[in-house]
Amino acid sequence: HRLIRTWQYKIDFYIALTEFARNKFGQGGLPPEKLVVKPNFLPTSNVQSSGVRNHVLYAGRLSHEKGIQTLGQAWRGLSLSSIPLYVAGDGPEREVILQLELEKVNVRYLGKLDRVSLDEFIIQSRFVVIPSVCYENFPMSILDSFRLGVPVIASRIGSLVELIRDGETGLLFNPGDAADLAAKVNWLWNHLEESERMGRAARLEYE
Repeated sequence: HRLIRTWQYKIDFYIALTEFARNKFGQGGLPPEKLVVKPNFLPTSNVQSSGVRNHVLYAGRLSHEKGIQTLGQAWRGLSLSSIPLYVAGDGPEREVILQLELEKVNVRYLGKLDRVSLDEFIIQSRFVVIPSVCYENFPMSILDSFRLGVPVIASRIGSLVELIRDGETGLLFNPGDAADLAAKVNWLWNHLEESERMGRAARLEYE
């Protein structure tokens, strides 16, 4: 296909989900003039907030590249001992989360959730955490959160830097740095008005 230049002549357009992904595909050899950005999308949810936002949420695959070890290290620290973390999803590092529960760390494992249940846990959360240590394209967990007016704390890596405006729709921390993650979680948890302001900005970003 490289020899007969399939990618240049047989394709009309390539769709990338973010500018970050578009640039990476261009670096990989795809023709830049045929690369367009169309972000992920979701329909508007009918879930209504109860006004109670009493936990932090991680929702996604439980695997190394998603930063599950960083998440666990952050919550083992004393600074987050009073902040409840709910974890939804499944994967090869599920035992990391189950071990946290056994150690009486303030973590609750929810398992895999259906769409309605996930929306309810998101809208009841103060904010969502995405601690990835790999490049992300356009995580649906960001879109889910923004759609429901919930800010996101995420790693400063890949497209996450593009999708989350630091200090506006959430906060960014250094990838793999559990201490930095803990500091950002602690700050936003203890600044409720800022969290609510970021949530409103996140909803506008979704719209």
